[in-house]
Amino acid sequence: MKKNIFILFISLLFILPSNVLGQEINEETINLDANSLERIEKLKIPTEYLEELDPIILENLLENPDHDEFESTTTYIWSEEKSELIPIASITQDGVESYNERSISPMGTIPSKDFALTIDIYTDASKGGRKPKTVYTRYEWYKAPFYLYKDPFGVSWSDKWRPVDKTAYKVDYYKSPSASSWSIFEQSSAFAYSGQYGIGWDANLYTWALTGHTKLKGYGKVQIETKATTNPKGSDQVHVNYAHKKGTGSLGLSFGKISVNITGNASNDTRGNYKTFSY
Repeated sequence: MKKNIFILFISLLFILPSNVLGQEINEETINLDANSLERIEKLKIPTEYLEELDPIILENLLENPDHDEFESTTTYIWSEEKSELIPIASITQDGVESYNERSISPMGTIPSKDFALTIDIYTDASKGGRKPKTVYTRYEWYKAPFYLYKDPFGVSWSDKWRPVDKTAYKVDYYKSPSASSWSIFEQSSAFAYSGQYGIGWDANLYTWALTGHTKLKGYGKVQIETKATTNPKGSDQVHVNYAHKKGTGSLGLSFGKISVNITGNASNDTRGNYKTFSY
């Protein structure tokens, strides 16, 4: 494993994100050092997962001291045939499970060839008998949609869990047509929507109008922990939902147990799904 990671990432380069609007993330500035490679091995991150990560989210993963190990990630796209968001691939420590429906027809304002939604879950170090998990909700637009507003997206959990203070974080970043690297457009430790069972953010699609870039991606993350302090064991689910705003009016989120609900009067197209995890 260590040898494979070293071969894959010996030439990967990145700089730390900045809060400055449009700060460029130059992938040819700083070498991934031995400490980072050691951290990757300790987290038991599979090579297949590393291959899909960009420098911005990778830096956040490696610098988070709470992460004990990688658990799993699943990417979803829209299936017109099933009229639902379906997984195209899941990655765990044991490898990759691929699915058969990669070539599917587009539907609505979020065609599968233009948009993907990914859920990452990390197991974090136990504290005071509570078992924490960090959930990353990642979105990626490969092509600009017609409407360029702010799209709410978020994650919810069951009544077995509670959010950990000061762990929420969101970043939107883009790549311009001629650029070889990603640039941060907006990042914040604040959140736009919250409740007892969930938290959410706004994906800022204004960047297309301002920068003329060709790709946009981002993520929101939050750490949750068990309410029980007896090192409980079991399995549970999180629910993620993304709402693409298609016109004027308001749009937001509310949260139930394992349920991210869309609120407001603006026309929208939603994409969401559940992910099961163990603890």
